[in-house]
Amino acid sequence: MSLLDCVLNPDTGCIDCPAIPFIPATPPHLDVTPNPGWNASANSVSMLDGDVHTVFQINSSLGAVACGFKSVRNRLTIPETINYAFYFQSVAGLLFASVVELGHTRVADVEVDPSATFEIRRLAGQVLFLIDGIVVYRSTVRSSGALVVNACMYLAGDSIA
Repeated sequence: MSLLDCVLNPDTGCIDCPAIPFIPATPPHLDVTPNPGWNASANSVSMLDGDVHTVFQINSSLGAVACGFKSVRNRLTIPETINYAFYFQSVAGLLFASVVELGHTRVADVEVDPSATFEIRRLAGQVLFLIDGIVVYRSTVRSSGALVVNACMYLAGDSIA
C-alpha cells in the first residue's frame, strides 16, 4: 500500500486510506538447527590409573556416539582420540555398536539392544569390552598409565548415561 492508494473524502475533507491487511505476528523465538558433526564431548572429572572400568548405556542416539578410555585429557571432540572405545551409530532406527582400539575397528557393526549396558574394563593391563556382562572383545594391546573416560556425540539429542 502506498500514499497513492489514499483518496480525499469529499464529505469530511479527510484523506481516507484503505485498511492495512492483517498479517499474523510471529512471536519472538529461537531457531535451533542441529549442527551435525563431532561437536560435543565430555571427559571424566578424574584421571584413572590401575584397574579401571566404565559402565554406561546409550540414552538416545540419532547419529553417533563414541565412549571409552583415552590417555590424554584434552578438548578434542573427535572419537579418533579415544584409545579403547565402543562406537555407536543409528541406522534406520536400529542401534549398532563397534569396538575400536587405537583407531582400528576390532569388532564391526553389531546390532545391539538400546537398553543394553556397555562396559570397558582394564584389569592387570588387559582391556575387555563387555555388553550386558558378556565379553565381546579382549584387547591384544596392553594398556598402562592414567586414563580419562571420554564420550563424543555427533548430533543434538545423542546422549549416554
